[in-house]
Amino acid sequence: MRRPKVLVVDDDPSVLTALEDELADHYAVTTATAGEEALALLESRDFDAVISDVRMPGIDGVEVVRRAQVLRDNLVRILLTGYADDSALAAARSPAGVYKLSKPWGEELEIVLRRALEQRERLREFETRLDRERLARERAQVFAVRLDKMALLGTLTASVAHELRSPLAYLSANLEWLNAAVLELSQLLEAAGAAAESAAGATDPAWAVLRERWAATQASGTLGDLGEVCGDCLGGLRRLTQIVEGLHAYAAPSRRRPEPVNICECVDLAARMVSARYKRDVKIRTSFAPDVPWVIGHEGEFTQIVINLMINGIQAMGEKGSVEVRAARRGDWVEIEVLDQGPGIPDPVRARIFEPFFTTKAETDGTGLGLSISREIARRYGGELLLASTGAQGTTFVVRLPVPKDHEVRP
Repeated sequence: MRRPKVLVVDDDPSVLTALEDELADHYAVTTATAGEEALALLESRDFDAVISDVRMPGIDGVEVVRRAQVLRDNLVRILLTGYADDSALAAARSPAGVYKLSKPWGEELEIVLRRALEQRERLREFETRLDRERLARERAQVFAVRLDKMALLGTLTASVAHELRSPLAYLSANLEWLNAAVLELSQLLEAAGAAAESAAGATDPAWAVLRERWAATQASGTLGDLGEVCGDCLGGLRRLTQIVEGLHAYAAPSRRRPEPVNICECVDLAARMVSARYKRDVKIRTSFAPDVPWVIGHEGEFTQIVINLMINGIQAMGEKGSVEVRAARRGDWVEIEVLDQGPGIPDPVRARIFEPFFTTKAETDGTGLGLSISREIARRYGGELLLASTGAQGTTFVVRLPVPKDHEVRP
């Protein structure tokens, strides 16, 4: 096993020799005859403990152990003194205190040093365990956020499929029409080219047939419809792109650094996704104050909060009624309000509403994690999720996110 490294500091050579002889069997001992020398050693090498005389010329022992703590915060520090030193006593009584022993030290020094090093090792193991538990907790939080996000996607899957099916259907029909129209126009152009090469020229009967077909094409509106159909196709493709990009922004893991986010776009994305699922019986309204500042965070996570609150409100209304989402600046905060027309939240439920896994819904309707995770996301970025009001006329939740110092921030 590695022997603990101990730095011994004393301006008396005989004391240094005595300390080295006593400790050398169990410790790797390094000696210094002055405070300045000891600090130089502490800066250049790793030690487990420092034992210092109090009264020395220049930098005294109290200052040595004080600076030693700055250099190595987990260092065992022991002061030796043959006098009633107030400064040594004060150092021993401080919150990050040292051990203080009187000269002659007898067997006490080795016992105190061994016990202090054992305590130091236990503390190090405890801190390592805490780091592991903190890492595991952070990973669990990330997993819980992803789990809730996937649960919401499951709720919206059918509506998303419908949203994709509609533009795909008219894209398919329009492309079939375009294919036939282009074939017809190609045939006309080919016939026109053949007639132009004819020696008879305009008196050739082929020209008369060509003019009749061209007139029929114009009468049917084929040429005019081409532009309109192409526009419809481009519109459908843009809609498909919006849906796919929205799903990507929502579902993508937030491993990137926080970045500027347009909170109004988050609300719009959430409203589109939720309205596709509940558009028959639920009306969703959004409103934004002028110049709502951007915030710092992740678009997918902020969208997740709004979707959670909207779906909670819709389910509280029995999936019939209206939900309103507003965004505005209030002082140093950007606030997103989500208002429903449900029956409100009873007092016993209100007290537990943000508890993880607490839910009043059926097992198939929720995990009980939505509000807890949403509040955790808001807090992660310096904000908060609040139950602002509830009653017979509905419930209002408010998401508060801090306005960046440079409130004009943009990507």
